[in-house]
Amino acid sequence: MAFGDEVEFIWMKEWTLAKMCYAIGRYLPWLAQLGLLGMITGGTYTPSQCKKWITMEGVIVQLLISSVDLILIIRVYALYNRNRILLCILSTIYAGLIGVLCFALSTIIPRMIVDSHCASITMPVQNYIYWLPSLSFETILFALTLYKVFESRRLGWRRSPILHQFVRDGTWAFALIFAAMLAITITYSLLHSPLTGVCFPWLWTAASIVSARLVLDPRRSFNQSLPTPRLSGIELEVPDTPTLPESFLETSDTNPDPS
Repeated sequence: MAFGDEVEFIWMKEWTLAKMCYAIGRYLPWLAQLGLLGMITGGTYTPSQCKKWITMEGVIVQLLISSVDLILIIRVYALYNRNRILLCILSTIYAGLIGVLCFALSTIIPRMIVDSHCASITMPVQNYIYWLPSLSFETILFALTLYKVFESRRLGWRRSPILHQFVRDGTWAFALIFAAMLAITITYSLLHSPLTGVCFPWLWTAASIVSARLVLDPRRSFNQSLPTPRLSGIELEVPDTPTLPESFLETSDTNPDPS
């Protein structure tokens, strides 16, 4: 990922929800990995110290998953032409999901067993409460994306560049996050050793890649490949393509003269 593109299409723009999700997903995992490296090389710790670190890990994971889900919701909202009913439904599910995940964390962390290096040895059965709802919600978002793709192709948008990009990016993003979460669920279920949490940092990395790419790539593609857009409210209008929220793409700062 070119840093120049990041500066031009992210940091030179006004702060929006998508930009906030980008910042969280792009840089929070770096800080978390540095903290993890310090924990690994820092010697031994008391159970109380380990619980504090694990709690911080849980908060970081919650922020990353929430930011990725928000980006995916924005993309679905864009594909469905800013359907407010769908947005309300997804937002309600999203709010409920956050509540379930917070409850799961508060239940799981006190029951975890860790060694003197804060490595997870065993996880309580409530661990499934945390990962399965997230997997289910992202599966719903991916299914909505696929449905819109099939419908759009039926309507003659087969050659739409933005549609092709949404399918491509949405597919690999879903696969990457799904694989990371599934790997964590499996290792926590089958392994009862310091290797139990070996896949956990990979979720941070996966969330970082997904958050950055899903926000930056559409803006870069619109700027380089597509015709000059016309902005109207939060809508970005490009001929023969679905409409997209301006806050998501932000390919222009002004309203060009329609004439």
